[in-house]
Amino acid sequence: MEEAYAELARAARCAPLPPSERIYSITFTNRGETWTATVGKQLTGEKIIRKSGRGGATEHIQHLSDRATVLAIFPGIPWIVWRDAVPSAWENPFMAGEPKSVRRFGPPATTP
Repeated sequence: MEEAYAELARAARCAPLPPSERIYSITFTNRGETWTATVGKQLTGEKIIRKSGRGGATEHIQHLSDRATVLAIFPGIPWIVWRDAVPSAWENPFMAGEPKSVRRFGPPATTP
């Protein structure tokens, strides 16, 4: 597992992080959708749908998902997310931009 993590870090042109500093999960915005990338889980997201009609404006949340499972997340400009090789709408790796929230494997959640 350490060897695989180190290889992903090299490919992302990042230094491997010590275990207590590794990123477990990030939440980020992409094309007006809010997505969560969590190591070991499939990508999930939400999109707010707004509709106007005679009765006024309404909005609801549309839940989004992708079959890709997150393998590793690396901080930087931009943040890099590696996923598995299943067919997906996301590149591999993909750039997540600046996350809205960050959770590490070690210490409690932090905000960038």
